[in-house]
Amino acid sequence: MILTNVRLNWVKVERPDDKGKYGVCILVPKNSPAAETLLQAKNLALKKGIETQKFSKAQSMASNFRAGIRDGDEEAKTGQQPEYYKGHWFINASNVSQPGVVDENNLPANPNIIYSGCIAHVDINVFPYFNQEKNARGITASIENIMFREHAERLDGRPTPKPATDAFAAFAPESEETPDNDMF
Repeated sequence: MILTNVRLNWVKVERPDDKGKYGVCILVPKNSPAAETLLQAKNLALKKGIETQKFSKAQSMASNFRAGIRDGDEEAKTGQQPEYYKGHWFINASNVSQPGVVDENNLPANPNIIYSGCIAHVDINVFPYFNQEKNARGITASIENIMFREHAERLDGRPTPKPATDAFAAFAPESEETPDNDMF
């Protein structure tokens, strides 16, 4: 499933975390078409979880059921998440395999183009699970691929990346002439 024009947070796509997983938190604006797609995927995963007996309908309504898709308004109100989660649904998606990354032109890109705060399209798989060892049931997502769409204010406090050509523009020659190789 593709979610378009979402904001990413807690990005871990260059290297796996200490558990060997890559992952992102996907912030989906509640008023976007992607929100409807995500909520439909949640309903399908609930239905599939019940049909495959990963959990019962009663278990899916229990307080310890991990619904996967969470309400940013509620969690920001209680202080569990920052204020910028307001107006969003969000879901954490991870994978033991590194997600594919492309740039805005759909060309393969270095994973470092993806950062906390950027706008992206994501390819995720939402599914039910039952972890017998932990007796945990719920809905989760795997991150498969990410398409960078545009820069936005970083959510991790670091400056927004800019192209090297912008960073060094003041040092570029003023003319378009080729430098004289005899100078060196």
